[in-house]
Amino acid sequence: MEYKIDYLSITVHLPLEECITLYNDHFCLALFMLYDLHHGAKGFTGVKAAALGFQLKHTPGNGSQFCSFMFPGQVCSFCVSCKFFPPGSFNINKI
Repeated sequence: MEYKIDYLSITVHLPLEECITLYNDHFCLALFMLYDLHHGAKGFTGVKAAALGFQLKHTPGNGSQFCSFMFPGQVCSFCVSCKFFPPGSFNINKI
């Protein structure tokens, strides 16, 4: 039996500046620089994007400080195959 991850969302409980640093340290070389989409998304007032459909949703409307790293389709497969998510590097609390 084969399993495939075709969509991954990671909530990062840090302010936007630290989320951008996290992205730059771990994903920027593969997905290139983030750029502003100049619009929000459901529950967020800002969205930054990168290659292959990656999105960093930030500034939730409820005043909290967290970001959501969205890895849809092609970018999710790419990041998993490149071992950007090595075992034990993230605390997964919901599946």
